[in-house]
Amino acid sequence: MKRKFYETEREKIVTADLIGLNRIIFGVIEAYPEILKIFSYILEHVLNRIVEIRSSYHKPKVKI
Repeated sequence: MKRKFYETEREKIVTADLIGLNRIIFGVIEAYPEILKIFSYILEHVLNRIVEIRSSYHKPKVKI
């Protein structure tokens, strides 16, 4: 494994925090896979709503 050298002590701490957070998130997902299903369900509905809103802005204007 390649050893990393950090410019500052802060970079080292932030990197360690991110690695720890990553392990926690994946540990929770592994233990409770239904959380991932719930999150994907919510994300799907949010994205669908965004698409609906954006498409309503681009409706062609009909001149009579």
